Amino acid sequence: MNVWKYLGRYALAYVGMIVVLGVISAFVDLTASMGTVAPVVAVTFPVSRFVVEFRRVPDPTERLSLSVACIGFFVLLQIAILIGAALAYPDAASEVLDRPGMAVLVLGLGVVLPAVAMWLIIRYMPPRFLRNLEKSEARKAARRAR
Repeated sequence: MNVWKYLGRYALAYVGMIVVLGVISAFVDLTASMGTVAPVVAVTFPVSRFVVEFRRVPDPTERLSLSVACIGFFVLLQIAILIGAALAYPDAASEVLDRPGMAVLVLGLGVVLPAVAMWLIIRYMPPRFLRNLEKSEARKAARRAR
């Protein structure tokens, strides 16, 4: 399994979700917390592609590789965004850091919650993806047989 290929797919899906949310927010007023949806939805793409390519559920080692790659990329990107925001807006950053509850809330909702949701998707969704793939192929075969 080439982890870099799946990491690239995750990054592409993540950027795509950010663009989609940006377009939607131009028409509909979205809350700032909608940004946490992007990494969670984006992780379904490389996981489903793995199931389609190998026609099986990833084993524990492959799941760990996918988890470390996707969640690691997400966490590193969030750290870079937080550092960039702190450098661009030092007053707001110091205000957040002065209130520990706010810092925990920002890190919890912005980093930990999406990372846990991503892990849950990587852990529990591949069997569903495989079942849906098999059902879809069975329907296509039944249509061709008619």
